[in-house]
Amino acid sequence: MDDRVLIYRGADQPDMSVINPESDVWQHIKIPQSYLATNWPIQYSSLSSDGRLIAIAGRRGLIHYSSTSGRWKTFDDEQQEQAFVVKGGLLWFHHVLIAAVEVSKTYQIRLYSRDMDLSNQNVLHREVVPSHVVILSLVDNSLLVYTANNTLYHFLIVPTAETIKLHLCGSITFDGIISAPSAVRMLSWMIPTAQKHLGDPVDDLSVATVLLVVGGQLIMLRPRKGIRVWLNALTIEASLRCEKGDDKPENVKESVNIPLDFYPLSVLMDKGIIIGAEHEAATRSNLSFVMFRHATSSHLFLHHILHFLLGNRQVKEAVAFASHYKDLVYFSHALEVLLHTVVESEATLGSESDSEDGEIAPDAVLPTVVEFLDYFDAALDVVVGCARKTELNRWRRLFSIVGNPKSLFETCLATQRLKTAGSYLLVLHNLEQLDEHNDDAVRLLQSAVDGKDWQLCRELLRFLHSVDDTGFALRNALLKTNVVSLIDNDSEFSSKSSGSP
Repeated sequence: MDDRVLIYRGADQPDMSVINPESDVWQHIKIPQSYLATNWPIQYSSLSSDGRLIAIAGRRGLIHYSSTSGRWKTFDDEQQEQAFVVKGGLLWFHHVLIAAVEVSKTYQIRLYSRDMDLSNQNVLHREVVPSHVVILSLVDNSLLVYTANNTLYHFLIVPTAETIKLHLCGSITFDGIISAPSAVRMLSWMIPTAQKHLGDPVDDLSVATVLLVVGGQLIMLRPRKGIRVWLNALTIEASLRCEKGDDKPENVKESVNIPLDFYPLSVLMDKGIIIGAEHEAATRSNLSFVMFRHATSSHLFLHHILHFLLGNRQVKEAVAFASHYKDLVYFSHALEVLLHTVVESEATLGSESDSEDGEIAPDAVLPTVVEFLDYFDAALDVVVGCARKTELNRWRRLFSIVGNPKSLFETCLATQRLKTAGSYLLVLHNLEQLDEHNDDAVRLLQSAVDGKDWQLCRELLRFLHSVDDTGFALRNALLKTNVVSLIDNDSEFSSKSSGSP
């Protein structure tokens, strides 16, 4: 896949397509061979906020693509293309491409328009900087430029009647704070609300909270406050308000560690997933070399965040966070993963932490998770789904906290959640809590008959046949519900059955 750009289009797809590994949610766009032939490998890429414009840069020059026209734009003059190297990144500001470049041993920030041909004559603006750019970042109409001489520059992007230009608002050095500028991987900032709405943008740098990823750590720099390592984005505004008069740095711990088996590229907050790429190696006996190829992957992160919050007894915060995702079709699956993770992680600790009389250890997270689940309609489905995927010896502890599965079965039956009740019926059978006449199964079968859920009827009849080799349970159920004659007389069921093989 070295000859194409992959664009994630899962945000435009149905929710199930997002987490289905078989779904193709990546758009493949071929890179012109004429550019690859002289400039491979690709070192930088950028996608516009609306997903329509793409820019890439290899060893020399750059090219850009529009999904609206389906066309790449390249330099007509190859000498102009080969005269500069993109060093520091590419960014789109609407239809304007911002590129940090090195040309003739000088360093510039160039602005190109997508609507114009690529050439030196059509550069909208050139801004010279004293050192090569390490990273670019765009926040609204502010361009942040961090350079190798350990300096952060703040530019405003200013459209004019005829063109667009950069206006330097200020700069600040990080000498003595960041020892290795090349280790900076990400850059952003946060502006206080009052400054954002009422202040002069020229003064943003003096009041901003600058965030950088340096050597694998998230670093926060505050004006006149020194440097701190900070990891919990949920509490930053509160900590800012509480800091008046306190110049001492806090000791903070990593909030959430999400293990991944691929390289993360982006986080889709509205979908609750992390997307990324991994490499795969293939060998063949008739080849003397190893073949590598890239593959895309995704990971659901909701249960990691919820586990952290519930582990800190922050039930209200967990409910508020989860409520943003409750309409996703895989929300119940995420809750089930959460419950299953906690049940399994506490299974071995349970014998060590729980008291001999069966009381739950005070530091156990499972009771808090169950309390959290009760805020959502999917709780009954989540519990039984987790139980059926968990070893039988884990059930005693799970249902000692969740409640008696017989009571949960009755709740499902009373609220007409018949399929969920059917799942609890299997739990009751495995726990040997069904009576010898299988009255619970017969009552559920009768409810399924009344609701004309013939698929569930057939599954219940198969269940009764499997649990009683004598056939008495099945005959008893057929006699009490008269289900066979009702199925035969149901025209909707008959029409469906006639069309099936």
